[in-house]
Amino acid sequence: MDHLRWLERECLGIEVVTLRGLERYMGLVGAEVATLLGEPWRTGKRPYGQDALSTAAACLKGFYLHQASRGISKHSANSSTKPGCRRGRTVGAHCSGM
Repeated sequence: MDHLRWLERECLGIEVVTLRGLERYMGLVGAEVATLLGEPWRTGKRPYGQDALSTAAACLKGFYLHQASRGISKHSANSSTKPGCRRGRTVGAHCSGM
């Protein structure tokens, strides 16, 4: 899934993703969002169309609801970045009620 590759590039683990982070990701792939997006993602590719955005949003919702049901989505300040990543980011607690 494109989203998991984006998380890796951002040095984020699934346990620290927030609704704002997901909103930013969706903006980077083509959704209209009112937030700062950061570095381009999917350079050289067309933005997702409405159907693809709807499908991606449904997949993300299902993925994170499943993670929450397994107890994986709880925020841990010590696990905000993946091992080997240089950028220290804490993006806050995960929003499981997307």
